[in-house]
Amino acid sequence: MLLIKKIIFWYKRCIWKIRSYILRLVWSSVGKNFKYNSSIMDQSSLDKLKIWDDCWIWTWSVINAYNWINIWKNVLISDYCAIISTDHEYKDINIPISEQWYTIWKEQEINIWDWVWIWFNAVIMKWVTIWNNSIIWAWSVVTKDVDSNSIYA
Repeated sequence: MLLIKKIIFWYKRCIWKIRSYILRLVWSSVGKNFKYNSSIMDQSSLDKLKIWDDCWIWTWSVINAYNWINIWKNVLISDYCAIISTDHEYKDINIPISEQWYTIWKEQEINIWDWVWIWFNAVIMKWVTIWNNSIIWAWSVVTKDVDSNSIYA
């Protein structure tokens, strides 16, 4: 029984390092001490996403990085959050929206700066910058820039 407890203890302690190492092999732009839950959903081109040091991304979060997304240092992204860098075109009403393509904007990127906490089920839309020391409250939809040292709800 003691051996099983030791194995579980070391597994829990090392799993983040193992996952981070594996992810660094896939994404070349992941910083050190990056921690994520195994069910992160990445819908991106891998070269357009940069995650810096000491970031955490939790369960069932979606990152849609067809445009540049920079997640800087010490960012915590809670469960079920979405970061979306594209939009759908809807130019012709005679064609179903599912058959029309994404609009990929090249003018601007999403930046999430240092010490930001994005709380449960928040959505970050295209062209947004979230400045240092900010909190994005649960169930928020961020469509414009968030100032430093602020709470967006």
